[in-house]
Amino acid sequence: MSVNRWWQGLEDEVYWLELTDREDLGSDLRAPQADDTGTTNWRYSLFREVRPGEIVFHYHKADHAILASSVIAGPPYDHEIVWGARGTSARGRGTVPHSRPGYRVPLADFRRLETPVTASEIEAAKPHLKEITMELSAQHGSIYFPFELSDKRPSRPLQGYAFKLPSAFVAYFPALADGASCGPTPDRSEYEKRARTISRRWRARGLPEVPPAGQAAPRRSQTASGFHFSRDPSVKAWVLVEAQGRCECCGGTTFVDQTGEPFLELHHVEWLSKGGADTIANAVALCPNCHRACHHAQDRDKNRELLYSKIARLTRTPRAE
Repeated sequence: MSVNRWWQGLEDEVYWLELTDREDLGSDLRAPQADDTGTTNWRYSLFREVRPGEIVFHYHKADHAILASSVIAGPPYDHEIVWGARGTSARGRGTVPHSRPGYRVPLADFRRLETPVTASEIEAAKPHLKEITMELSAQHGSIYFPFELSDKRPSRPLQGYAFKLPSAFVAYFPALADGASCGPTPDRSEYEKRARTISRRWRARGLPEVPPAGQAAPRRSQTASGFHFSRDPSVKAWVLVEAQGRCECCGGTTFVDQTGEPFLELHHVEWLSKGGADTIANAVALCPNCHRACHHAQDRDKNRELLYSKIARLTRTPRAE
């Protein structure tokens, strides 16, 4: 089966949709290698195209809504699974779940949406969604969209399990936009990309009433380039927006970067390597000079104490010497 990888080269197209009635939502993605006729079917196999760091949303059939999101934590791998199709044709054949060759995809950072996106909301947005899908289909061909947008009946999910979700769909629904690209990641380029996405949204709409929780004990993970801490991009985005373009140490401004934002760097006052938390209570926005001073200056401990005295949100965390 040939897959139309229309999303390749498009930086924002990192979203997928699991359509399921599983009780263990968010534990992993899993699907058979072929359908009941022995044919490779993209509605099962599409999740073989996911990459670590991308986002999958979970649509639960019993709730008729997109309920949660997860981060792809690793590449797909072959694994025996128990599976039984539940569509109309499968029911007609009397298909029951049974063990068969399949694959799995590990997930991390499962998060329930603050406000689920319901089937009725998708129906209400149908005119806009039709424009999105028609434009993408005209440009790219098959886009593996998960919902039927018929003029003759209400919108409903298509039969299948694995689908691609366009970034324009995610951006249309605030609950999805808030849940998208927000999970912690050890990949630095993915971390920076997610932080930019979130900070742009918050600069336009204002900071959320409840600041991001962050991570009290961020995980240390191995990546292709070595060991890195998994960092929460929403923490960086919140701190940068809160700083309003000024270094929280010296109060100065820096240049505007290529994305049009004031260039500031995130610094964990108590370093992650010494047990510091990845939270807004342990993070500040600094100009490059102050950031280097906090790491390398002879009086860096004095700089740390200065930050505690200047910034009310900071709280001390234990240090590992």
